[in-house]
Amino acid sequence: MKGWFIHFAGYQTRQRWLSRTLTRELPPELLDEIIAFSYSLPGAHVISLDSREAYITPAALRRVLPVAGDGVVARPILVIESADNRIRNEVLRKRMPQAAIDCVFRDLDMLAAELGPGKIGIEVNIVIAGPGTTPENAIEDAVMMARFVFLAGAENGVNVDLNLHPYYVGFCGSALFPD
Repeated sequence: MKGWFIHFAGYQTRQRWLSRTLTRELPPELLDEIIAFSYSLPGAHVISLDSREAYITPAALRRVLPVAGDGVVARPILVIESADNRIRNEVLRKRMPQAAIDCVFRDLDMLAAELGPGKIGIEVNIVIAGPGTTPENAIEDAVMMARFVFLAGAENGVNVDLNLHPYYVGFCGSALFPD
């Protein structure tokens, strides 16, 4: 595992990002080792932590942030996908209520106030023209989501970056979302 990770990390740091999850998928010791190694890379300035709203908590982020050196920002990645609650929760079955999204921004605000705004931010994934949207409302949905997260970030003192993902139909997607 470590050899693969070192190879992967060496490749990715040229692009100045590195992704790891905050979820409970890894034993705590392995997650700690990966995080410490990630922060030790001289080319890493942003550590992107792929996660879900339930795991982007002050406790989880405090575990990640202490080893961050100067000039390194931790940014959890929140995959919201749609501004429309019906699409997000019924069509995509994400089980992500608006209150949970709001809680993430409040928690990040608290951490930014405690640690300094330059140490933490958030990346939000938005799917463009995903399942549940139509050609008529796909762009509007993406714009609404972008407006919401930028406003939430501004209100909570959290820098927001967007990852825009045009939806394309693949074999797995077609099986899950046949329409």
